[in-house]
Amino acid sequence: MISTPMRTAPFQSRWLPALLCVLAADVSFWYFASTGENDADYLGMALFAVFLIAWLWRLRRRPTARDAVAAVGAGAALVMMVLRQVGTFDRGYIPPYAVFLAFTLLSAALPG
Repeated sequence: MISTPMRTAPFQSRWLPALLCVLAADVSFWYFASTGENDADYLGMALFAVFLIAWLWRLRRRPTARDAVAAVGAGAALVMMVLRQVGTFDRGYIPPYAVFLAFTLLSAALPG
């Protein structure tokens, strides 16, 4: 008998969010390098918001520490990016992506 491997939904896997995070940061850098404009990173804000909503939805349906940690990371990254946009807390565009990526990978180590 041949067993088939279990499939993992994209939001259960932490590789899709991590990959999209790295790609969005790369696109943001490319845009800055091409135009010299570094005012806002709407792609990053959209990415963080989409995953925050998705993880909060999963957390509401079935609470796990894994989704809670990932949602906290997405929320923190979104807040950091919005504060960067309004000029309150501007340490560059990399820290929000690093926070999102760190919390996403940390959540992958948790059961859930």
